[in-house]
Amino acid sequence: MVEMLDKARVQAAVAAAEKQTSAEIVIAVTDVSDSYAVYPALWAAVTAVLAIGVEALLWPESHVRFAFAAGGGLGFVVWLLLSLTPLGLALVPAAAKTRAARGLAHLEFAERVAGRTARANGVLIFIAVKERHVEIVPDAGFAAKVGDGAWDTVVAGMVAALREGGVTDGAVTGIAACARIAAQAFPFDASDRNEIDDAVVTLPPAKA
Repeated sequence: MVEMLDKARVQAAVAAAEKQTSAEIVIAVTDVSDSYAVYPALWAAVTAVLAIGVEALLWPESHVRFAFAAGGGLGFVVWLLLSLTPLGLALVPAAAKTRAARGLAHLEFAERVAGRTARANGVLIFIAVKERHVEIVPDAGFAAKVGDGAWDTVVAGMVAALREGGVTDGAVTGIAACARIAAQAFPFDASDRNEIDDAVVTLPPAKA
């Protein structure tokens, strides 16, 4: 979780990494990328309809008002359960979680990295903790020097750390790995200035 992130350690890792490369490394972390509010509502509606159907099939003599009340009540319980527990996120399709995390990562890149470096050599490391998703978004300056596949190993290592609950360790390891890749494209130059602050960006969970 974001509250378990050791910001001081991660910020120190960014500062150390930028002594190896003239690129700018930005890290943003959020607990969850989207509220996914539609999914508890969808599951609740499906549950309510199924409950009404089952009741009509098994007890055709029951009053329609009772059937709708029972189905609606069961649907509400399902909605409450999925809205307030980790089970709700677990039932969100993987593709939807990936799409939400990737979308937020690119929004953060546009806000915090794009256009902020003279050589277009910023790179965003985005971590969505509960989705266990890592997105690395490099600026345009990397395109001709670093292939997209170069970041895949970094992402895989960070995701593995997230699965083990090591948010800070995963971030620090990922920062160091990104610095090694960035240093090949943009070697450190003592005359470079720090164009983007090293502070860790922590984003609040998305709300419905």
